Amino acid sequence: KTGVPVAPVPDVPGYYTVTIDQPGHYACTVELQCPEPTPSGLVEELLGTGTQPGALREPVCPSGYVSQADFVCVEGEFRLRLLDGTLSDTEPACIPTPYEPEIHFFRLTHCARMDYGWRIKEIQIYADRECTEEILDGGASPVTIRGEGPPAYPSANGIDFTSDLLRDSDMDTAFWSKCLNCNPYTLDETHGGAVMVDFTTQFADAGSANHDIQCVKVTAKATDDSGDHALKQYFPCCAKLFRGWNRVDDFASSGMIDPSGFTEVW
Repeated sequence: KTGVPVAPVPDVPGYYTVTIDQPGHYACTVELQCPEPTPSGLVEELLGTGTQPGALREPVCPSGYVSQADFVCVEGEFRLRLLDGTLSDTEPACIPTPYEPEIHFFRLTHCARMDYGWRIKEIQIYADRECTEEILDGGASPVTIRGEGPPAYPSANGIDFTSDLLRDSDMDTAFWSKCLNCNPYTLDETHGGAVMVDFTTQFADAGSANHDIQCVKVTAKATDDSGDHALKQYFPCCAKLFRGWNRVDDFASSGMIDPSGFTEVW
């Protein structure tokens, strides 16, 4: 089978000139026009005009979805043409908008009284729910301690217990809360409210992409520093982790009951 040159006749729609330079048997076929397409599935509207072969229609997707293809008139019907140029009868025209992680901020606090203070060795964040893909930032993620006056227990014998130790990737160091008898709410002038640990996922490299945080792991001390490392509860029996977010021009409040405040709690 050998094709021959075909050209449309100028100013005469539907007529073509066929150039034949040798004898033989020839079959002439014409690609059908397509019927007017109608939106289906998640497609709300089809933009474009024309039903001739090769005509294109652009799908309009609902909020939260984006188009991954357009519709092209092929062999008498509009078919989905993916971004790589392939035709598909099974792929959806609209797909969920890809998630772009915001800069999250977290607040960790306790729901029960502690009688020996809160001593946290490390706060680790992970990109997977199984807590295996740790996101390391070299301590660039700022940590702020709120709710109980000075942020940490005073230094002793040249050893610091500051919040910088919460993200230093070292389990041999620990942040110590200033309070020893730490209550989840204010009792009186001598017994302040809860310890609140605030940290974000905005790292030192401003050009890097934000991370999709799927797991946060908090490791606390469970033994004292005596020679026999006696068991001691330096952690609450229950705690809460609040998650909020901020975007470039839209910042969430750090207030727990503010309508624009934290969006999720565990």
